Amino acid sequence: MAYYQDEGVTKQFEAAIPILIILLLIIGVIALNPGIVRGIPVLGDLFGKPTINVLIIGESAAEANDWREYLTGDLAKKVFGNPLNIEVITDNQYNKISSADWIKSQGYDIIVLTATDLTPSLQITLKEWVQNGGKLIVVGTGGTQPNGRWAELGTVLPVSCPGNDCTGVIETVYAPTLYIQEGMFDNGLAKNVDTATPMTDANGSINVANVVVKNQHILYIGGFKSPEEVKAGQVGNIYPCVTENSKIAGGKVVYISFNPTRENITPEVKQSLIINLLAYVAGMPGYQSV
Repeated sequence: MAYYQDEGVTKQFEAAIPILIILLLIIGVIALNPGIVRGIPVLGDLFGKPTINVLIIGESAAEANDWREYLTGDLAKKVFGNPLNIEVITDNQYNKISSADWIKSQGYDIIVLTATDLTPSLQITLKEWVQNGGKLIVVGTGGTQPNGRWAELGTVLPVSCPGNDCTGVIETVYAPTLYIQEGMFDNGLAKNVDTATPMTDANGSINVANVVVKNQHILYIGGFKSPEEVKAGQVGNIYPCVTENSKIAGGKVVYISFNPTRENITPEVKQSLIINLLAYVAGMPGYQSV
């Protein structure tokens, strides 16, 4: 009798082996990429949210620290859960970024590049880091060399300058309004943007890099070249806002045509755009607005 009981237990155990293997595989996949369950209610809460390491390469500490301020505010804590680890590197420290391997060794998840006048070697380093899976946000004419060219970095950017010369591409846009590219409504970055969201009060203005878009817009700006041209109910001229290069294996480059921390944008729109931009690049679900 005992033999048959043992045989039954053995058979039950053998039947359970495939299920156990499947469960172990699922747990292994989640352990390697917990982000896949963070958007699932209850289950996602068990795994928490990741701590994101951000490097900001700025022209000056004051300019770069503007990003630090927004990325450590209440909305950032609400979206990212854990405080972000943020480091700022400015022009007299560029030599620290010696190679793509050095960036990887520091554990940076995302680099925000606002500084111009980069050395050719630093452009190459950032390009190689992206091609090896890095995530990069380029702001305005950030990343250009003293001659106003992206050169090496331009090969991974989703935009370019006319004639490869970014000198003079910054234009003042009046009554700027944020629009979602048709067909992009399910995009995480656009979830909290209405089909037409004013970016400034009344007929305010912002400075935008009017670059050539090589890939598809995620968000774009409608606006006017002078206060006299502003007409209610009209879109005006089309300018780039956020564009992504989605053709890099493993890596991601997102370009934003202006520095939201430095422009006189409505605070609610500014905060939501900055935080959602970083959350989108990080691949996080649950984008939120203020």
